[in-house]
Amino acid sequence: MCKSRGRDAGRVEWKFAEIDSILRNAESSIAIVRRACDESSYRLHECSGSAPRDVSARALHPQLRPGGSLVHLVKMRASEINGCAYCLDLHSKDARALGETEQRLYVLGAWEEAPFYSERERAALALTDAVTRITEGHVPDAVFERARAHFNEQELIALVFTLTTINAWNRLAITMRTEVGKYQPKARPVSQTA
Repeated sequence: MCKSRGRDAGRVEWKFAEIDSILRNAESSIAIVRRACDESSYRLHECSGSAPRDVSARALHPQLRPGGSLVHLVKMRASEINGCAYCLDLHSKDARALGETEQRLYVLGAWEEAPFYSERERAALALTDAVTRITEGHVPDAVFERARAHFNEQELIALVFTLTTINAWNRLAITMRTEVGKYQPKARPVSQTA
């Protein structure tokens, strides 16, 4: 339920009964996590007055669309920082399945020094580092402006939402002791592009 309180207008408030309902109706811990994420996403749009269609995949650069190569790079980078083995395994396999090179995946932890990333990718990776380490001083203006210079408004919104989401998934996967190593990417048709 969403209640307005001055500066905190639009803040999502959960009632214990709603959380309890999710927990009682879920079959496993992963189902609990997925249902909670789906519900929180719905409530976010409900409270903000926006609809999920506001950030249309068609308006996004192909690398930022779900499954795009940049999406997997930023998800891997956040997962490296957070120490989430499950998400590193998953996104490295998905990135390789999309044609990402092993070299770029291997040196992702040193992206600032490696010559393999475009300026656009570097801006996204800098934002990834800042958002993931937000407790170390928030997102510096220079980092945000660098990202803004390379991404239109819808792309920037999608990127920040992706970063927020992967950080949440990292915390969920680590906390729930999600088993590492069994994930296999789905086969993609040869004609499908990233």
